[in-house]
Amino acid sequence: MESLACTLSLHRKIVPSFVICMVMVVAFLFQPGNSHAEPGDHAPIVVGLITEPTAHHRTGYLDVLASIQGVQSVAVVDPTGETLSDAKRRLKDRFYGEGFTDAKQMLTTVHPGLTVVTTEGRNAPAAVTVALNAGSHVVTEKPGCTKLEQFEQLARLASKQNRHLMLAMATRSNAAVKKARELIADDVIGRPY
Repeated sequence: MESLACTLSLHRKIVPSFVICMVMVVAFLFQPGNSHAEPGDHAPIVVGLITEPTAHHRTGYLDVLASIQGVQSVAVVDPTGETLSDAKRRLKDRFYGEGFTDAKQMLTTVHPGLTVVTTEGRNAPAAVTVALNAGSHVVTEKPGCTKLEQFEQLARLASKQNRHLMLAMATRSNAAVKKARELIADDVIGRPY
C-alpha cells in the first residue's frame, strides 16, 4: 500500500491529497490479511469518516467516497451533526444509517476497515486515537495534530495496534519531499511514521 502511494506521487505532478487517500482505500482492499476481505475476495469495505463543519476538504472526501470503487458504505461522524444532511446528499445510497455524532459509537457499531479523519488540527489527535484503538486503519488530513509529540504518540499507537496511519500530504512533488523519499528508500534516515 505504501509503495502504491509513492508510485502515484512520482508519476503525477499535482494530485489532490484526498484523491491519493481514496486510492489508498482501494489499495487497502487488496492488502493480504485485510480483516474485511480475504485475498481473492475483494469485497467493498465500510469506511468511517470523522469530520466537522470547519474541516478542510470535507466535501472532497465525501465526493470521492461517493464514487470510488471498493467502498460499500461510509459511516459519517460529525459531533455537531451540522454536516450529516450534506453528507447524506453527497453519498446517496452509500451513506450508512442516519449518521453519527459520536466517533466511539460509530466505530463500535460499524467497525470500519479504514477511517478518514478530516477535522481541525486541535481535534484530530483524539479522533485518530479512538479510530486506532477501535482497530481501524486511519488516513488523517493535515494538520493531524498541533504538536509533533502528538503525532509521535499516534505513530506509536498505530504501530502497537498494527494499523496503518497515513497523513494526507499534497506536497508530494516538492523537491525536498522527493529527496526525503530517496533518503528513506536508501535507508539513510530510517523508517518514517
